[in-house]
Amino acid sequence: MADPRLASYGLPLPPGGRMAGWRPRSASVLARADVQTTNATGMNRQPTPDPKRRAAPQQPQHAAPMRVVTLAGQWRRTVTLRYRKKSDFYRLRIVEVEPYSVRGPYLYAFCLQHGSIHSFLIANIVSAQQNDRKYVPRWSVEF
Repeated sequence: MADPRLASYGLPLPPGGRMAGWRPRSASVLARADVQTTNATGMNRQPTPDPKRRAAPQQPQHAAPMRVVTLAGQWRRTVTLRYRKKSDFYRLRIVEVEPYSVRGPYLYAFCLQHGSIHSFLIANIVSAQQNDRKYVPRWSVEF
């Protein structure tokens, strides 16, 4: 006689209901088989994620622009930043800067358009592009 649990999970029964050496699977295997069954519409449903399993670590969205800024600071090159101010988040600003240091969540750079040092919140930097223009540091560069 075939194991009734197999029929309730929709698994195929062995020919004749039983084979030599065949035994019912453990409860954990049957539980995994339940995840891969079809839903009411007949479509395969995706397995539910295991809450104990950690997701692969992902880099923050601002990691790539900061690599560009760091390398440009080491090579003493200016950078064009596409940036969103905290007070006016929906407006994109494009500024050319001389990068000097990163302290906590801020990038400190000399803004060439305003002629003064500014702090830029790293999380609000949309993109950064290194320019060919070199600069002579006004202060020590901390990269």
